[in-house]
Amino acid sequence: MTGPAMGWVPVIGRKSFLLIVLALGCHPECTPPPGPVRPNVVLVTVDTLRADHLGCYGNPTVRTPSLDALARDGVLFESCYAQSHITLPSHLTILSSLPLADHGVLTNEDTANAETEVLPRLFARAGYRAAAFVSARHLGPRGGLGPVMTDVEVHEAPRRGSQPFAAGETNRRLFPWLRGACRDPFFVWVHYYDPHMPYTPPPPFDGAYYRGDPFDSHDTSMEGVVLNWYFHDLDGVRPRLASRPDLVRPLKRELGVNNRTVRELLLHPDRLAARLDGHEPDSRLRSRLHELAAVVRRGLPYRRHLADWLTGVRDLRFPLAQYAGEVSYVDQEIGRLRSELERLGLGERTILVLTADHGEGLGEHGIYFNHYGLHEPMLRVPLIVWAP
Repeated sequence: MTGPAMGWVPVIGRKSFLLIVLALGCHPECTPPPGPVRPNVVLVTVDTLRADHLGCYGNPTVRTPSLDALARDGVLFESCYAQSHITLPSHLTILSSLPLADHGVLTNEDTANAETEVLPRLFARAGYRAAAFVSARHLGPRGGLGPVMTDVEVHEAPRRGSQPFAAGETNRRLFPWLRGACRDPFFVWVHYYDPHMPYTPPPPFDGAYYRGDPFDSHDTSMEGVVLNWYFHDLDGVRPRLASRPDLVRPLKRELGVNNRTVRELLLHPDRLAARLDGHEPDSRLRSRLHELAAVVRRGLPYRRHLADWLTGVRDLRFPLAQYAGEVSYVDQEIGRLRSELERLGLGERTILVLTADHGEGLGEHGIYFNHYGLHEPMLRVPLIVWAP
């Protein structure tokens, strides 16, 4: 993002400008000032959205009329792959065009270098009003992007306990801002948290793709589904593991596993035999595992708030259907955003770009309801661009 291209700003012609003014007759507050009209830019990132769950990418079941229409009117990119399966690093790549090796942010706990150039600040320097509406706190000013979001209006979503900020709430904050910013050229980054786990779409989307009983005691399809450590809110687990290399390293070496698998075994020690090809583990190995589990868990809050929505669920079709419901729900909210732009007379002078930070594992490679791993379902994301 260097060189002459940074200073280029497209200009709408005089004829198009007059048409815009006529179209804005019922919204005089959004009439642009006289002179060349610079287009607005709306960047939408949808958290955890798989490309293959959109109709425009060939899904025959999940209903996404808003995104299908956007793709039909604009340009759809068939092969777009996220540069990371983790939210913060991927978003920094989207905003900076830099790969992870260059910007240095590898996890959600890392902090961006303040010198990294990102789109919101570049637009702000070009005279645009720049803002961001983020629905996850680690993308807010107190998270890892804070140092690169100076000169940008950041509207951070409050997090109510374990309940993420829904797309409809993001829009309720965004729409008044659009009405106040519509005369000036603006860049706004809109981040929707749906369909990130937990998959809890509002009605009617919660029943759009499922009609059974998720708690049917005769159903066994959820057996064997591993909810890994990521689902458990154990603050301080990693530091405690790091403090006991004398216990961790022998386990990793003997089992040939990584840190994440060690955490999984601490949560499910009964799976140790499977790691040993079905052989009964040596009693000393089992003892060391239990000793490490005691060290890690002692005094830590043990809550399963991220997985509460799955408590008692026995039918695997239910969470898969709820993910689809979340996709349809966020599609509706993106449609509302596009309608609001049209209502304000901004549709014909606003570029809209939609993508996702990463996908989601829905059972592929044994990965359920999270996005760890560099597999196709976690990395292939939509990319749709619409311009006047």
